[in-house]
Amino acid sequence: MNLIPRFVRKKTIMESLHVQAAILAFSLLAAPGLQAQTWLSNPGSGDWTTGANWDTSVVPNAASATATFGTSLTAGVTNLNASVTLAEIHFNSGASAYSFGNGGLFVFQGAGILDLSGKTQQWANTGGSLLFQSSSSAGDLSISGPGSVTFTDSSSAGQATFANSALLDFNTNATAGQASVTN
Repeated sequence: MNLIPRFVRKKTIMESLHVQAAILAFSLLAAPGLQAQTWLSNPGSGDWTTGANWDTSVVPNAASATATFGTSLTAGVTNLNASVTLAEIHFNSGASAYSFGNGGLFVFQGAGILDLSGKTQQWANTGGSLLFQSSSSAGDLSISGPGSVTFTDSSSAGQATFANSALLDFNTNATAGQASVTN
């Protein structure tokens, strides 16, 4: 026999549901790693640092950010001198073959490069630097140029191809993976 009146039980259940809904809403708003920006299919320029070239009008630049690339009329992307931190760059299946020009600094702190496009993605490190940290990977990126490339922690060069005339550095527990290196 239940000694708690029915109206009290309903009120308690409803209060509990409201609290649970509030907790869920707050956790979704505060959850890290939800930052994702997609390069537009027809951006105004090839400049990485121009917000208008991204679907959210915000340049991806945070340790939890993912920059996503699909098909685009502008597949030449440049970063002249900015410092950019990302979790990963993700190339969707069927994405265009991109060519990146980097004179700044790109730091990868998450997965690194994930390429599902089936095409070769080119990275011309024209005096800039690439830094792969944590367990990030260079994936199957094709990296060339006089800029430096550094792997730290447990990061990996993956299956990338390097034609590099500057520093290619592996620190801590970082590995070359199955990369091809011409230095």
